[in-house]
Amino acid sequence: MNRNIAQLSAIGSPITFLLCAGFEQRVVRAPNLLTKLALSVKGVLLLNYVGSEHQPNLARLRSIASKLTPNVEEMGAFDERGIASYLRQLDPARDCVAIDVTGLSRVAMLAILSITYDAKLRTIIVYTEAREYYPTKSDFRKLTKGKRSGGGFLNLSRFEQDDILYSGHCDVEEISSLAGLLLPNYPLMVIAFLTFKRGRVSAILQEYEANQRILIKSVPVRRDLAWRAQAIEVPNFDLLDDSMVHEVETLNWRATYDFLCKLYEADNNRFKFNFVLAPLGSKMQTIGAWLFAKERSEVKVVSSTPKTLFHEKYSAGHGDTFIFDDLPVPR
Repeated sequence: MNRNIAQLSAIGSPITFLLCAGFEQRVVRAPNLLTKLALSVKGVLLLNYVGSEHQPNLARLRSIASKLTPNVEEMGAFDERGIASYLRQLDPARDCVAIDVTGLSRVAMLAILSITYDAKLRTIIVYTEAREYYPTKSDFRKLTKGKRSGGGFLNLSRFEQDDILYSGHCDVEEISSLAGLLLPNYPLMVIAFLTFKRGRVSAILQEYEANQRILIKSVPVRRDLAWRAQAIEVPNFDLLDDSMVHEVETLNWRATYDFLCKLYEADNNRFKFNFVLAPLGSKMQTIGAWLFAKERSEVKVVSSTPKTLFHEKYSAGHGDTFIFDDLPVPR
């Protein structure tokens, strides 16, 4: 992990950038920084979504991409075939792919990481934090009226449709590149990352009847976000019963990867359970979960997506930009 995006200038290989025009303000931060560097850019694949809320950033990224290279292509963020075809043109022996995951949805990110892994491409992750995430501390206190545990949960449950927290109606999605293998008549372990919207985890737990539930609380490394580690228990109050709860750091993908590897090997779990993994946490936790599952084809990965998002109440501004150049390259 490195906060200095200028380190990309030292990459000896030609770099192909994957940029994604999400709706958050922070998605243009890293691409803007790239224009100030001396880079050998082979091409830019600009990924987009349907919806008017994405159009302003799409226009900004088009302008930025044209400054990096004349070789710019666009396609949908969920066009797995198109993205795979584009990346197959690269040479694993000399080319490098840098994916800015900031604007990527979880489902799209999992698919694209699998594509680059299968193509045996060296992959660098670029990620920009938000300055502020919703719900903010003041929003949360207002919703829960300062109460913890059950009392806070009862207050919070009245705001299922409030625009501070996105819709509680969620669709469970399977990840085709991480389909896993569920053996018949085997006990099931479900591992899910908690979110401030209990409906996302609840949808997973309703879809898959688990013999053992592992719920993971995300622990932010930023001091101003530390309150979220305990606060996330409030909306998930009813899900914590009969579950094993663990804490995992948000910003280091290896922390998630190492935790899952240890859990998998502990007490012969790998031989005792089918595994369903729902990486609903931070982007870096999702990367750690992806690599864990990619290396173990029997692990099934799923996600849950709210049917409605309140785009103005998702995040605000930008924080630091990080690069991660430590993902393994399969041989």
